[in-house]
Amino acid sequence: MYTPTPQEIALAFDLGSGGGELVHVRRGDNDAWRLGGYFVKGYFPATGGQFNGDGLTDQLAVAMAFEQLALDAGVDMPEPVMPVDPFLGWLVQIEDRLFRVHRWVEHHSGSADVSA
Repeated sequence: MYTPTPQEIALAFDLGSGGGELVHVRRGDNDAWRLGGYFVKGYFPATGGQFNGDGLTDQLAVAMAFEQLALDAGVDMPEPVMPVDPFLGWLVQIEDRLFRVHRWVEHHSGSADVSA
């Protein structure tokens, strides 16, 4: 499975120097990396179709529309980074895979008890 270089991602999403190396943080139904202050998600070509339509792009189109509604409603979330030459919405195709980028958000444990 193709893994892009940090430079390919930086160029595709106009991230400047990109912030260093791709650090792999997750593998499941997709790969995820950290690239400096960015979260990079790489989809496997065979993923998708289980929620809407016949394939990955159908599923991602629905997901991006939902995310846009959340952003428009003011939901506090990391905004996607628009690629220079989009394949679809916030996606770019590099080799045989689709990729998207968001700003990286550090996890912080909450101090308030929310169990009630």
